[in-house]
Amino acid sequence: MENTNFFDFKENLKTTPAETDQYFSRNHSYYLILIYLVNSLVISLIFGSIAYIIGELLKLEDVITNTISEVLTSLTAICLALPMAYKTIINDLKRSKKQLLLILLFSVLAFGVFYAISTLYDNHIQKFIIKLLNNIHIISDKTYESFETSKNQLAILELFSNKYTKWIMFPFIGIIIPIYEEIIFRKAMFRIFNFKKSIFNILVSGAIFGAIHITTSILIIITGIIDPANNSYSLDHITLEFVFFFNYFLSGLMLGVVYAISGYNIIPTIIIHILNNSLNAIICIFFM
Repeated sequence: MENTNFFDFKENLKTTPAETDQYFSRNHSYYLILIYLVNSLVISLIFGSIAYIIGELLKLEDVITNTISEVLTSLTAICLALPMAYKTIINDLKRSKKQLLLILLFSVLAFGVFYAISTLYDNHIQKFIIKLLNNIHIISDKTYESFETSKNQLAILELFSNKYTKWIMFPFIGIIIPIYEEIIFRKAMFRIFNFKKSIFNILVSGAIFGAIHITTSILIIITGIIDPANNSYSLDHITLEFVFFFNYFLSGLMLGVVYAISGYNIIPTIIIHILNNSLNAIICIFFM
């Protein structure tokens, strides 16, 4: 199946991830998921503590210490993941070689659709849902009037708020993190589940992709609610994060569809993810 015709979408959907790549086994996937969990739960905490100590000693701004932590965590993640994934990425590049220009064009067009749908949801559908929740008193007026976007997005915006850190973060947010997330959420997740019907791979990986992007935020909010000295958070904020979940879930679904119809070739989704993150980063740098 290594010579899968990229544009034979109907036939590609009949295959499974295991049939398209001899270089990437389920064990590879388990290793990558373990890396992701250890990096997210342990390594990020270690680097966060180191960055905090450096910041206190040198009297650095919070945004600079956060940038140090993010850079070290991201570099560690990609350095641990690439040795296990580079063969499958090279294999996908070889599979793309004969149709490379068409695949690039397809990826750019798919990104246009992806970005349009995401923008529509973010600017209209999401706001309508939050307004509806406010009208039926699930979200208070105070929370409704003060909400901006997800805590995940606010954290990214903070990293781009400093004139120095924004240039440091651009290659990480725009290139390194998209490659890393595609390896984890498309290549590894699809290979682990390996359902014969592609729709199940797409739905499960999309749901996990969405959940991961709000889990840290919900934990922060819960900690804030429990802390009696902190009155910044309420259950309303958890409800908002679940609304924001659908934005990430939708992104995961769209990337999953592209991955499946391309015969589980990761190159198009990497291109789409890089274009999306890079465009958003450029908007943050020059227009916000």
